[in-house]
Amino acid sequence: MHGRKLPVDRSHFVPTDCLDRTPTRVMTHRTWRLCLLAIVGVALCLRLTYVITVVGDDALAGDAIYYSAQAETITRGTGFAHPFTGEAAADHPPATAVLLALPSIGGGDPAFEQRMFMALLGTMAVVAVAFLGREVARSLSTDPRVVRVGSLIVASAAALHPGFWINDGLAMSETPTTLITALVLIAAFRWRRGDGSAWTLGVLGGLAVLTRAELGLLMALLVMPVGLPWAWPRRLRQIMIVTIVALMTVAPWTIRNVVRFEEPVLVSTNDGLTLRGANCDPAYFEGVGFWYLQCAGPVEGDQSEVSSEYRRQAVDYVGDNLDRLPAVVGARLARVWSVWEVDAMTHLNQGEGRPPTASWLAVVGWWLLAPAAAGAILILRRRDRPVLVLVAPFVTVTAVAIATYGIPRFRLPAEVAAVGALAVYGVVSAERSWGRATPTPTPLPLPPHGSRPAEE
Repeated sequence: MHGRKLPVDRSHFVPTDCLDRTPTRVMTHRTWRLCLLAIVGVALCLRLTYVITVVGDDALAGDAIYYSAQAETITRGTGFAHPFTGEAAADHPPATAVLLALPSIGGGDPAFEQRMFMALLGTMAVVAVAFLGREVARSLSTDPRVVRVGSLIVASAAALHPGFWINDGLAMSETPTTLITALVLIAAFRWRRGDGSAWTLGVLGGLAVLTRAELGLLMALLVMPVGLPWAWPRRLRQIMIVTIVALMTVAPWTIRNVVRFEEPVLVSTNDGLTLRGANCDPAYFEGVGFWYLQCAGPVEGDQSEVSSEYRRQAVDYVGDNLDRLPAVVGARLARVWSVWEVDAMTHLNQGEGRPPTASWLAVVGWWLLAPAAAGAILILRRRDRPVLVLVAPFVTVTAVAIATYGIPRFRLPAEVAAVGALAVYGVVSAERSWGRATPTPTPLPLPPHGSRPAEE
């Protein structure tokens, strides 16, 4: 008798696979992939429909004229020569023109093909933002099923958000900015958590600067040493790796500019024109906080010398009008965050090829998105989760608007972070509903004779 094991009444035990029999089992990895694929399909159809039926064969406008022509110049083998003068050019960072050169290789209608390419790139951005949502969800929960729900909510919002697809019919830098910002934030989340590569973040950060120069400020904020999961010597080593790799990624373009121009040009010569157009009488006393091309008069020299002179004129103007600066800065911020002269800004958007109705949809989408994102970030703070990666784009946009001028398209990095933050609500709702669905284990009664159950 001593060698025999007493039988155990297993009816008193909860099955070990009980979670597999609850509604939580529905969100398997296969289900998640199918749902994400369906959302991406909707995003692609929406963007192609917008390009074909709304934008169509409209004439290029604003910066799209330069980007499109520069792309064709690249396909002809003349590199980054100015498409209209043939001189050395660095009007904008090179990444957008290089991307637009891809659909321009085969000839045909370059403007339409470039817009279709941007629609595809915008769909890729939806996928990237969905994975950003997954990283946000992972900062709150270790349950992969809950994380998947959060990422699908973000994917749906990214697919439908007008602030994204309104740019996918333009041959401009906004769609590449959406994509690269999402990738940088994903890499930053992983790096700051300790399971991502500093090299990856550095390369993506360099590509971000080559897409939009002001994203260099975003990188500076993301590599701040606060909250890193390493001791100080390793923190500094990791920050140095990210910084050096980012600089190495940008270096070939900067070296090319140093060789070609009279004055130093790190990324582009557009900063002088931007500052001059934002610091003049019309921008300080008429359309306060905006930008005016007519303020930039003719200047002799190559692009670098012209940009340098414009910067000097802008600094002199600011020094002569310091009393107006607080009002101008306030107007710039109000414009970029769409809380002042919204109707005027939607009208001005037409100058870059955005239809008024689509512009209004983008504004309404932002008004709905902003408070939701703020609430999500507050939830993260209350749960003592790091929020620097999500807050940094908002700081970047604010700083850029203060230094230059206010326009909604400058807000894109913050919109990427705001949509990614929506994953928090998916995590919270999934935890609540699935938590109630999970059965509570039943107390285990002692078997007969007071002996313990036999171990399996």
